[in-house]
Amino acid sequence: MELKIFFSVVLLCLFSRNISALRELYMEQLCNQQINFLALNEDAILLRVSPQAYRRNLDCIVAIEPHPNKQLSVKLQNLDIDALPSGQCTDDYLTLYDGRTQAAQFLAGAPNQICGNRNVRTIPLADSYTTQRGYLTARFRSGPTNSIHRGFDMIVSAFHLAPCKKNEYKCYNQRCIPENLRCSGFDHCGDRTPVCLLTNEAKAAVGVTAILILIAIIVIVAVCVWRKKRQTTFNDRVKQQKQRSHFEHSVAGESFKVKMNGQVH
Repeated sequence: MELKIFFSVVLLCLFSRNISALRELYMEQLCNQQINFLALNEDAILLRVSPQAYRRNLDCIVAIEPHPNKQLSVKLQNLDIDALPSGQCTDDYLTLYDGRTQAAQFLAGAPNQICGNRNVRTIPLADSYTTQRGYLTARFRSGPTNSIHRGFDMIVSAFHLAPCKKNEYKCYNQRCIPENLRCSGFDHCGDRTPVCLLTNEAKAAVGVTAILILIAIIVIVAVCVWRKKRQTTFNDRVKQQKQRSHFEHSVAGESFKVKMNGQVH
């Protein structure tokens, strides 16, 4: 039982480490600021409005800059922005621009105003959208009406088109993403390229862990055998001592009887 628990904890740690690599950033904390992938030393981020339900009367603008000579892929993972039953946006919406300011064109293919949720949306959303000029500008606005909504989860990933380098993975759509993103658990390719379960690093860690577990099992079995053998030896000694004591008492008793009989005669 203890070994099963140990093994489960190890695997959970490995998988948690493997799928929780994206840095989470919040627009409420970055209003009118710029996110630079090179400065962050990141290849992808998870952008949200806030950790909880978003506040009212927000007007946050964030510009995102990828690594040099790369574009950005945008995928809306989750969406929960206030909208009318008809699907039209109210005062709450997200707008994406293909450039470093609001003066740039709207991101190709994306609605000018994005709102709604799983049941109510302005229009069906594509798997992903891409920038043509590198930069991406995101603007989120919320009106004065009180409502409880979480906003959105938006995965922003840097990529370039093939040919890919040795440390990059080639997606079905010919995009090249860093190898470390391929197994993060998210669709950074933007074309539903199947993600792997484990990175090479994680596979190596699993191998090392398996060896350590095997060694631990051998040690535990050896200790159990030694303890059992020691207990058996101890029990044998106790039994022998009892037998010897019983024999000595018997001999002493017989001697006493013989002595008493001699005195009687």
